[in-house]
Amino acid sequence: MGVVSRRRAVVASAALALGLIRPALGQSSLVALGVLLVDIPGWESEPPTTVAMTDAGTRVSYAARSYERSDTRMLAMLGRSGLEMQAQSATGGNQGDVSLDAQGTSIRLRSVRGFRVFTAYDPSDRSGMVLVFLGARGNESSTFVLQFDRLSLDEAMAHAQRFDWTAMQRAIGLR
Repeated sequence: MGVVSRRRAVVASAALALGLIRPALGQSSLVALGVLLVDIPGWESEPPTTVAMTDAGTRVSYAARSYERSDTRMLAMLGRSGLEMQAQSATGGNQGDVSLDAQGTSIRLRSVRGFRVFTAYDPSDRSGMVLVFLGARGNESSTFVLQFDRLSLDEAMAHAQRFDWTAMQRAIGLR
């Protein structure tokens, strides 16, 4: 898990423990989501963790699992929030492929296995993310996210596709 991601998880967990924020989903629901964050052959991983919070009207709840292989790292997250709705609306409902390069980062939106998939990749340090839009209900959207360091985008996409996105939709209640 990257330093920034670890810091966010620690801060969110501490805030939950101190009662500064309210849980957004029941813990048992999040544990069920964690089961879908599968083992990846050749990678060491920790058991899934869960975070649920409501802050300033934004609800965030997800299960997360980190993976390591040598100096390569990935963090898989599955859950709901209102934050991804902004990213979805930025596409203007465009169902076609969108590609652009911005300050050395390659950004792409496309369809993969019937899902809209957003990728951001920085080839200079071989880091980025794969964000799979699982669906939306009201102001909340459900996503699967794979953040990675020191991997090619092609390898990261191959790992992201090891996860069962359709089962994720069912577990979240979108199918």
